[in-house]
Amino acid sequence: MRKLRHIEIYEHLKKGIRLGHYKFGELLPTDLEVSERFSVSRPTASRAFSLLKSEGWISRQPGRGTVVTRRPSRRLLRVGVLIPHLGRIEIFDPIAESLESFCYEEGIELFIARPDSRKSSIESIAKQQLDACLNAELDGVFFAPVEHVDGGQSLNTRILDRLIEAGIAVVLLDRDALPWPQQTSHDLVGIDNIQAGFVVANHLLDRGCNNLLFVSGAKSAMTIKLRIMGCREALIQRGFSTKQLQYLSLSQNTERSVSKILRRNVDGLICGNDATAAIVQRHLLDHGTAIPNELKMVSFDDVRFATSVDVPLSTYQQPCREIAQIAGQTMLERLEHRERAPRRIFLKGKLVVRKSS
Repeated sequence: MRKLRHIEIYEHLKKGIRLGHYKFGELLPTDLEVSERFSVSRPTASRAFSLLKSEGWISRQPGRGTVVTRRPSRRLLRVGVLIPHLGRIEIFDPIAESLESFCYEEGIELFIARPDSRKSSIESIAKQQLDACLNAELDGVFFAPVEHVDGGQSLNTRILDRLIEAGIAVVLLDRDALPWPQQTSHDLVGIDNIQAGFVVANHLLDRGCNNLLFVSGAKSAMTIKLRIMGCREALIQRGFSTKQLQYLSLSQNTERSVSKILRRNVDGLICGNDATAAIVQRHLLDHGTAIPNELKMVSFDDVRFATSVDVPLSTYQQPCREIAQIAGQTMLERLEHRERAPRRIFLKGKLVVRKSS
C-alpha cells in the first residue's frame, strides 16, 4: 500500500538532513517549493514540516523560513554482510544485492565479506568473514547463521559472541542461530517456514495426493524441520494422519536414495529446496517416472533451479527483496534504539505453480 504523500515528503526531507544534504543551520525549501516539487497542496507540505518539527529536526522561524536545528546523531553508518553460504545457497545472492541497493539509497556504507574461494569448508569461510567484519569497524552486521555442518550451532554462537564483544549490532537473516524453539536475543528477518510448509502440503492435497514424502539434503537445517512441521499441520487440519507424511534424507549415493523414493509408494513429493528438487527430479525421470502424472513435486525458494529443470518446479517463492528491505530498516532501528527488545519478523512468500504439480 502506498504511503500518504505527506509521509513520503517527511521521509525524503528527514533523509536529506541525516545524509547531510541539508546541514545544521541551513534553510529547507519553502512550503510552496516543496508543494510544487512533489505536486501536492501546500497544506500537505505543511503537514510534512510539522512532523519534522515535532521530532526536533527543524524550527519554523518567522521572516527567515524553515531551519535545520538538529545535526545527524552520528557519523555515516557502516554495516556488513556476513553470509558464509553466499554463492552456495541461491536465495542469499538476491538478498545481498537488495541490501546493497537499500544501503545505497539510505546513504549507508555496506561492507560485504565475500567468501574466499580458496577455502572449501563453511567453517573456515565463516571464520574468515568474521575476522574481516571485526577489522572493518562496523556498526552492525547482517548475519545468516551457518547450516548443514557438524557443530554449526557452536560456530554460530561463537560468531555472535565475538560480534557482541565488539559492540556490533546484529540482525539475523533467514534463520536463528539456535534450534527451534530456542531463540537468540537478536532481531531476525526471514520467511515463516511453518506457514510455507503448510501452503506447500495443502497444494499437493488439493491436487489429490494422499501419501506425501519430504526429501531434504543429508544434513537438515532448522528451516527444513520447521517446513516439515507446517506440512504435518496441513495434514492434521485436513483430517489426514501424520503417517501420510514420510521423510527421507538424501545420502551421498543419490541413486540409492531415489530408489528408496520409488519404493515408498508416494504420489506427492516435497523437496526442502529447489537445488535438492533438481537433483531428485533428474534421477526420477531417468527411472521413467512421469511427473506430474505419477508423482507431483513441489519445493521451496524459486531460484534458478526452479525453471531450468526438465519439468519446471512448483515452488514456494521467498520474497528476497522484501527480506532485505525489512532487514535494512530493522538494522537502522536497532542502531538507533539498542535498548529495545529483539524483534522476529516473518514474511509470507507465495506458491508459484508450474508443471511439476
